[in-house]
Amino acid sequence: METQLAEARRREDVGAGSSLDDDTVDQLVAEFNAIETKLSGTGGGDLGIALRVKVNKKDEKKLAGRKREILEMFGGNEKSFHAARAKSAETASLARKIRANASEMSKRWDDALRWLTAKGFVVPDQGQPSGHRLLPRGQACAAFADGHPLVVGTVIAEGYLEALSFGEVRRERESWPKPTC
Repeated sequence: METQLAEARRREDVGAGSSLDDDTVDQLVAEFNAIETKLSGTGGGDLGIALRVKVNKKDEKKLAGRKREILEMFGGNEKSFHAARAKSAETASLARKIRANASEMSKRWDDALRWLTAKGFVVPDQGQPSGHRLLPRGQACAAFADGHPLVVGTVIAEGYLEALSFGEVRRERESWPKPTC
């Protein structure tokens, strides 16, 4: 999605045909949308209710003048402005999705870290680059790159294999199904 956002921003720059930066375009679009809302006589949409608002003639002229100024910044062409507005909405939507995904990923990470801490795999340690240190159970799990490392690591860390001889462990390993890939 970050790539999509960068591509959408690049298309915004190319499509605008002006020296306006992304933030300025977004601000102008938001202002234009607010003016259109005021001029149409509607409001209160953020509250989930529809209100009819009357704008006096003097304010109406000011708003219409500002609307023309904004259009002139886009070459005086409404089609060019509306294209920029659509692209701005697209990039805003992508940015919202990215923030939502980042928030969800952060929540999942925090949940997983709480679980690993509660089950004795890691402990907080500010001396480590990650901010956490692996406990013996976590180290045993980290040694396995395939299979079910949490299960295997727990079995080893709990000492369930200590009663077995090397031959028994080897014989058990040979009975495992062979990978098909």
